[in-house]
Amino acid sequence: MWLCTGIDRPDRTRRSRAHATHAGNAVDQSPVAVIITNTDGIVEYVNARYTENTGYAAHEIIGQRAGYQKSGLTPASVYRQLWQEVSAGREWRGELLNLRKSGELYWDAVHVVPLSDTTGKITHYLSIQEDVTERKRSEETLRLWATVFENSGEAVMITDRENHIVSVNQAFTDITGYAPGEVVGKKPFAAGLRSPRCCVFQQHVAPPGSQRPLAGRNLGSA
Repeated sequence: MWLCTGIDRPDRTRRSRAHATHAGNAVDQSPVAVIITNTDGIVEYVNARYTENTGYAAHEIIGQRAGYQKSGLTPASVYRQLWQEVSAGREWRGELLNLRKSGELYWDAVHVVPLSDTTGKITHYLSIQEDVTERKRSEETLRLWATVFENSGEAVMITDRENHIVSVNQAFTDITGYAPGEVVGKKPFAAGLRSPRCCVFQQHVAPPGSQRPLAGRNLGSA
């Protein structure tokens, strides 16, 4: 007598389809843009976030070559490196300055992953793109302020919420004779200080403990 056991293949198929549906919904509703291309770089899929970020509807992009939103401001060498890496089966990460359909420039943090079949042959590329424009603007603003801070001809100090000095510029040292290490972490005797959070003002200062009073002109507060 033979006892045979079988696998409920219809049930397994239903579960597989359900998993595929959930995965598809997750990609469709992803908070980052997702693009899938074939090995020639022709777009086969974009999700809703891609349309939201770029302004291009899926039917405008599918069938087109990837990079439809190129601004022309990212060096060609970056794209060459991208394709060299993914063509060799390696992932690529970088930032691209792209162009929305409206003509507005924006920054994408891009992660491209080669997708392979069961034999290991690359069949598609998955590109995940996150709009990081606001982050880049914040970084640029910080760089600008840092440049102004370091190159100002006036003595500038910055304090924290507790009014401890956290930084001084070179002009501060040149004018007062005090190095950063002598005043950072100390509390200035700042007459007319308007904000305890973050103040930037011209100051002629003596380190705490000195009998020489602090004198200076308040330049502003944040």
